[in-house]
Amino acid sequence: MSYSEQTIQRYLLGELPESERVALEQAYFNDPRLFDRLVQTENELVDKYARGLLPPMLLTRFQEYYLAQPKLRERAKFAEALAAKL
Repeated sequence: MSYSEQTIQRYLLGELPESERVALEQAYFNDPRLFDRLVQTENELVDKYARGLLPPMLLTRFQEYYLAQPKLRERAKFAEALAAKL
């Protein structure tokens, strides 16, 4: 099965129904290329957040889900600090 960037973003933001979430997790555990795409999509999402480039709707979802998780919030804060230095 092929997953779109939008589906991967929805996964990263906790928006997929459980059955789709489980299917995607099984797929990326078994497909290194899909796992790489997931990591790349997450990196791009965090980078866009840090540079203030997320569209308003995506920004709201990012803030409500991603930043609500301590480890992920820490990662986003580090990206913000890095972006500020660059």
